[in-house]
Amino acid sequence: MAHKCGLTPIVVAVLILFSSTSVAFPDDSSRFDGPAELPRVYVNTDLKNTPSPLGAKQPPVNTFKALQAAVKNATCGEVIQVEAGATITGNLNLPVKPCNDNHWIIIRTSAADSELPKEGTRLTPCYAGVRSLPGRPAYPCPSPKNVMAKIAWRGSPVVSHGAVHHYRFIGIEFTHPVGTSAYSLLSFQANGPTDIPHHIIVDRCWVHGNATGNTQRGVLLNGSYEAVIDSTITDIHQVGADSQGINGWTGTGPFKIVNNFVEGWASSIGFGGAASTTVPYDIEIRKNYLFKPLSWNMTDPTYLGFKFNTKVSFESKNSSRVLFEGNILENAWGKLQGGDGGAVWLGPKNQNNACPICEVNDITFRYNIIRHAGAGIYVFDARSDTGGIAQPAKRYSIHDNLFDDINEVYADSGTGRGILFRLAGSTRFSPPRDILIQHNTGLAGNSSFGFLFLDTSPDAPIVNLAFKDNLISNGKNGVLGCKGHNGVSVLENCVQNLSFTGNVLMETTESTLSGNFSSPDASSVGFVDYHKGSRGDYRLCKGSDNPSQSCFAASPYVYRSSDGRDLGADINAVNRSTAGVD
Repeated sequence: MAHKCGLTPIVVAVLILFSSTSVAFPDDSSRFDGPAELPRVYVNTDLKNTPSPLGAKQPPVNTFKALQAAVKNATCGEVIQVEAGATITGNLNLPVKPCNDNHWIIIRTSAADSELPKEGTRLTPCYAGVRSLPGRPAYPCPSPKNVMAKIAWRGSPVVSHGAVHHYRFIGIEFTHPVGTSAYSLLSFQANGPTDIPHHIIVDRCWVHGNATGNTQRGVLLNGSYEAVIDSTITDIHQVGADSQGINGWTGTGPFKIVNNFVEGWASSIGFGGAASTTVPYDIEIRKNYLFKPLSWNMTDPTYLGFKFNTKVSFESKNSSRVLFEGNILENAWGKLQGGDGGAVWLGPKNQNNACPICEVNDITFRYNIIRHAGAGIYVFDARSDTGGIAQPAKRYSIHDNLFDDINEVYADSGTGRGILFRLAGSTRFSPPRDILIQHNTGLAGNSSFGFLFLDTSPDAPIVNLAFKDNLISNGKNGVLGCKGHNGVSVLENCVQNLSFTGNVLMETTESTLSGNFSSPDASSVGFVDYHKGSRGDYRLCKGSDNPSQSCFAASPYVYRSSDGRDLGADINAVNRSTAGVD
């Protein structure tokens, strides 16, 4: 049974204060999703648009000397084949050549196209002859066969500096030998703001370290028109330093990161955190599986015994106009290895006072699943460890996401505390502003905190916050922050221009703002299958047998949102967007 939230005198007063205002955001469906502007430019990675009309001019190579000579002498528009099954040991340097959009250099396995997954399909280690990876989700591999070519080196197997451009890799395994360390397995590094790599595509490759070695990065993207697609990146971790599966801190964008399996100890995907004179814009991150094996967790029985630094699944300290859509983020934990338990950190940081231009603006985060984490999304403005201040954070659209099994247990004593949404700022730097959090379904069990934490103060309020139409666990205290305030007092004192309506606060009967709902338990919500708040079917029942035989009656929250939709995330849309990702 749903209960309309009751009113107390202070709630009535707050309603009078807030109901006369609404959050005004740009309204242009072609360019904006809520307050956030979408990417203006996307990287086109279709093979037909990266032609190599000269084809293969020589037989496949199988030694490092032959490969480096082939690359050095290659003509734009040529295909360089590396013998399938061969291991090339060396540090491949890519030369700058006068190539263009009609004449790419492709470096690929000599295996036939028919032996690789078709274009647009993720390559797994099965194509390197590996049936499965311990502690990872299973991938289809009925007949493992090594049809890839391997490039291995103790530092970085592939390195480019400056304006290297128009290279595409297909069907290559990049790694380093056991007992060695690697900085970046593929390093596309800028020499300055105008001397940057561009038009680089990593397509259907396996990029990996080894189970116990130090590998700081899988792919370093510091440039423009760069893409990682349909690939698998594993065992990227390091003791005593942050490590990322895919990372970049400079360059201009656009970037495309689509349909990959990515492991990274500090983050599977990360931007920023170093000196930069440019901001990467127009970043497309879709249909990736961002995963951390439990064998990396010191508290898990399968722990390998190496204290790799851990943090989050996705982090940005320097990127703007980002579309993060249809991804699955699984396993994030805190405390002993450096993290706070959160899955996503978003906020500009002037790292070591070397990036005052850094910004994290226009972030669209939609149709994703965050699963088994100690906290959800953290949006912040913060000074660096050395006191530097970056650009203010603004324009975030966070909608139609599923937060599945967000639990304080995973955070341990980390500050994530099972909180779904955290916003942080202070008088030293403007708090994040222009934030839409709408139509999310958030299931946070065992939270001694709440679902929303505003880590700021009354003299530095969050400006323009719309929090509406969400279906979320209330936690013990609901809304907290604002220098010791709680509940309505937080919103009254630490938000300027608030819209807080139509939310279902589950597992509570306490009063909150009028125009919202409380539901005492999951059974009263009307989920198809709550499944104890972990990997359930969180669609709402529309009626008897609709959309499942487990439905006996309609949920009280169907068609009740401000836009006429069901409250909470559009689970059907989430399922469509993440289909085939895990």
